[in-house]
Amino acid sequence: ENGGTCTVTGTSPFDFICDCVHWISGETCNQPVPIITPNDYYFTHTPIDVTGKDFFTFDVQACHDGHVQLSKTAGNLDVDTYEILLQGWDSTTKTSAIRDERQGSLKVSHNEQIVFCDATTSFWISWADGYIEVGKGHVYGTDTFLQWDDPSPHSVNAVQFTTGFGVTGTWTVML
Repeated sequence: ENGGTCTVTGTSPFDFICDCVHWISGETCNQPVPIITPNDYYFTHTPIDVTGKDFFTFDVQACHDGHVQLSKTAGNLDVDTYEILLQGWDSTTKTSAIRDERQGSLKVSHNEQIVFCDATTSFWISWADGYIEVGKGHVYGTDTFLQWDDPSPHSVNAVQFTTGFGVTGTWTVML
């Protein structure tokens, strides 16, 4: 009836997991939900379940250092995880990358300003069969700027977001 179900997992307005057809949302799963990430590089919000999916889209506003974790096991950021870095290190370096572990070595990188302090930018991320791709906009498969084929792929069942290293972020996630 409402396009999906959500389960409250804590006391914060952002502590829930949703299984929605098109959107992640509060109780009715019919609107996108913002995630506010503090300046601490801890993935503090409840993981978002993406089991059975192979991509999602999102918007972010952050000066630099937006991090997206794609994990096999919800909440486990240290094993079987990919990290997408959106414009790391500071706003002058402008390096985005795919890593095969949290804070791991860069598997592929791209240098361009893609996130902004005063504007929201849209992206999509996919992970089908261990082929990790990141692109600009909400149209999956277009304007790709990062691609990496994992030689030892793992499934992705949960995503989380964070910022840090001097910045906060506002994210809006859509499945």
